Amino acid sequence: MNSRVNEMEALLSDLSEADYNSKMAMLPNRQEIILGSALVNFPLKFITACRMQLFLYLKENGQSILNTMNCWFGLDAQYRNQLIILRILLNVFP
Repeated sequence: MNSRVNEMEALLSDLSEADYNSKMAMLPNRQEIILGSALVNFPLKFITACRMQLFLYLKENGQSILNTMNCWFGLDAQYRNQLIILRILLNVFP
């Protein structure tokens, strides 16, 4: 893992802020996007998709204890009521 971090640091160390905002990068689907946006958005979307896929596999294989809170918030069902109360206190609900 450390070797990958070092490799990424070496690749990105020569880039300036202007490079992140102006250079173009190509995504795997052949779409061109600004480099800075690609470095943030693509890994974030990829990791989110992997988490959702794992959640769906677990649910499909009988892990009925898992719910939406586990998938999106990383919370077990026991914390659901606490989150609802917090939202009410913060006036999130109309």
